[in-house]
Amino acid sequence: MKTDLAPAWRRRAAVFWAARSPREQGILRLAAGVLALAIAGQLLWQLEDARRRQLRLLPELAAQATQMAALAAAWQGLAATPLAPVDAAALRSVVQTRLGELGPEIAAHWEDDGRLTLRGKAALTAWLRWTAAVHEEQRLRLESCRITGSGETLQIEASYRAAGKAS
Repeated sequence: MKTDLAPAWRRRAAVFWAARSPREQGILRLAAGVLALAIAGQLLWQLEDARRRQLRLLPELAAQATQMAALAAAWQGLAATPLAPVDAAALRSVVQTRLGELGPEIAAHWEDDGRLTLRGKAALTAWLRWTAAVHEEQRLRLESCRITGSGETLQIEASYRAAGKAS
């Protein structure tokens, strides 16, 4: 007493195959072979295309890696160099002379903790240029700002602090 433990799909496939004539079986084998070759060819084509795309990207990636290594070295050099302390009197003098770039309607006020507060009306582009310039030249960083209004001149309330000072 032998029990057939083959799955149902395998039995159905065997019945299907046995019902075919030898000529039909040959055509089905040929079709399966062609299909297998087409799938393998498509897979190989995609692999080759991906390989070529990656080879085209290698010089760009190598240049980016070199650039990142240079940036990392520069960053480590900057981190190792301590910042010179900010001279508060010189900073106030420079800010006062540059304040004219923002126009006559803006005023600067220095807080006791060294924070600079600007209040008044100025053109947005002039204020952005001024903020970028004092940040680059004097290491004065924008801490907070509130801009309201519309049109050519806007109401600006901005707070700055010298780089390296505690918030």
